[in-house]
Amino acid sequence: MAATSDILFIIICSNNKLLGGKPYALFDTTSGIVNHVDPELVSALLSSRKTVLQLLQGNPNAHLGGVPVSDLPLAKGLSVGPEFDSRVESPAGQYMMAIQRYEGRFYLGMGHDRLEKVTRTRHHILIISGLYGLLTPTEPIQSYSCHVYHHKQIPAVWRATDLLSELLTSYIRRHKISTVLDLTADDDYRRLIAWETVRHATNGKLLHAFSNMYTGANALQSYGRLLNQLLAERDKTLHKLKANDKIEVAGTAVTFVDHPDPPSSPATIRSNAKVQEEKDESSTGHKLDVRVTYSDRIGRMRRNYLKVMADILNLNPREDLDFMPRFCRVIEKYPRFSKCSIS
Repeated sequence: MAATSDILFIIICSNNKLLGGKPYALFDTTSGIVNHVDPELVSALLSSRKTVLQLLQGNPNAHLGGVPVSDLPLAKGLSVGPEFDSRVESPAGQYMMAIQRYEGRFYLGMGHDRLEKVTRTRHHILIISGLYGLLTPTEPIQSYSCHVYHHKQIPAVWRATDLLSELLTSYIRRHKISTVLDLTADDDYRRLIAWETVRHATNGKLLHAFSNMYTGANALQSYGRLLNQLLAERDKTLHKLKANDKIEVAGTAVTFVDHPDPPSSPATIRSNAKVQEEKDESSTGHKLDVRVTYSDRIGRMRRNYLKVMADILNLNPREDLDFMPRFCRVIEKYPRFSKCSIS
């Protein structure tokens, strides 16, 4: 079923992927993002994809845990195909639909029948990818390894001229999208988008999801389950969603907010405090002394503790995929620290 609603979900790619695939020629490529945005943006997208590919291949600055990205099993067969250069007619790579290729926590949360779910729904879904920029779920892609932090220039490529934001708004205009729901979870990907540009394109109906229990990548599996729930909802139900609404999923709650900062983040606290300060000042003529709450200070102390101890133990959460299990195993060797709560 072709997506016909005016609801768009934005999700992210996955580091875990299935290997293998089929030749590019066996796929119907009309579902690809290049066929759903303004033609003048397509060349910029392909050029940016190729730039990122060049940053990853044979570049000592692109690595994961000290291993060059191009040497990782997921990236060994990656080659220039028509998704990077439209002049390539007979690509050597093996392809698979993005929704089938990705196998990380978000996609495991969606379940093994996720292809059926995304093709059966009336709602739109777009995927933010470190290598491909923007994808549709049924777009054929190769196996690769590319998180946006694998090379320090990758975020700059996608932020240049706000390309991803332009692609999103072009898609929104073409499909008359009125409501956008951001389920990205990972700040590294969320920050690639100029969200105010997207908000303007939808006349203000843009909501960001944040788990009340998990942060970042740890929230992805519950977000996958959340997407399952939302894909089955009617348009009018999703149109009714508003800032501060909560949805129960997988034993936790997800809150939707109208800004890209977590509800309890320092940026949000400052923003909310400023709004309240302005209200109080306008009503009383005096500024109030706005303070961060005790629980927020404790949360900040815990995050700082984790960062400092990770540096001391020479563990890098950006490079070690199993950082937290390793952190816990190492810290158990230090009784003085193992008694501290880091949850």
